[in-house]
Amino acid sequence: MNRKNDQQISTVLEFLYTFPDMYRSKKRKDIPDPSTENGKFQIKKIMEDAFSKKIIPSAPETIPDPVVSSILEVSYGIKHDKLSDIAKEHQLSMGAENIVGTLLENYINSESNKYEWCMCAGEVVHGTDFIRKIDNNDTWELLQVKNRDNSENSSSSAVRELIKQNNGIIIKKWHRTKSKTGKTNWENFPDENLKNILNESSFQNYVKEYLSDA
Repeated sequence: MNRKNDQQISTVLEFLYTFPDMYRSKKRKDIPDPSTENGKFQIKKIMEDAFSKKIIPSAPETIPDPVVSSILEVSYGIKHDKLSDIAKEHQLSMGAENIVGTLLENYINSESNKYEWCMCAGEVVHGTDFIRKIDNNDTWELLQVKNRDNSENSSSSAVRELIKQNNGIIIKKWHRTKSKTGKTNWENFPDENLKNILNESSFQNYVKEYLSDA
C-alpha cells in the first residue's frame, strides 16, 4: 500500500471513529465497529482491497430478453439480422456504464488528494465518496459524486437527509453530466482549487490510459 493511500485510510478511520454511525457495511453479520481496534483493522483491510482492485469492464451475465429484440424490429425497423449484434453491443455498453462511476471517483482522487480530500474507498461511509478535515479543528467536509444528475435514487437522498438530521452533517452533492443535455458540470465542482483542474478532456484521457494498462 502506498503512502498516499495510507494517509487517506487513516483520515477516513479517524472520521468513522468520531462518527461511528456513518460507517456503511455490506456485511449482514460481524459488522466492524470503527470505534474498536479490531474494527478499524477490518475497515482498513476493506479500503486497502478497494484501492488495489483493478477496474475492468465485464458484460452482465444476464440473458437478454428476446421481446426487446422484437420491439426493436417492429417499432424501430431494425433488420432481423442486426438484432443479435445490437443485443451484444447493449450488454457491452451496460458493462462499460457499470464502471464509469468508479473510474470517475478514481480520477477525482488522482487530483483531490493533493488538497487533503480522501476517497472513501470500499464505500465505507454512508452516502459519501470523499471527506476532508479542515484545519485540524474537527470540522469535516463530505462530498458525494455521481456520474449523471439522474443517477441518484430516492434511498440515497433519504440517507443523506437522515444523516443531516441525526449528526448535523451536510453531504455536498455533485454530478458530472446532465442527462437531458449531455453537458458536463466540472465548472461547478464544489472545491475552488479542483474546479480549475478537473475537466472532461482530462477525465476521458485518464480512463483511456487506465484501461490501456489493464
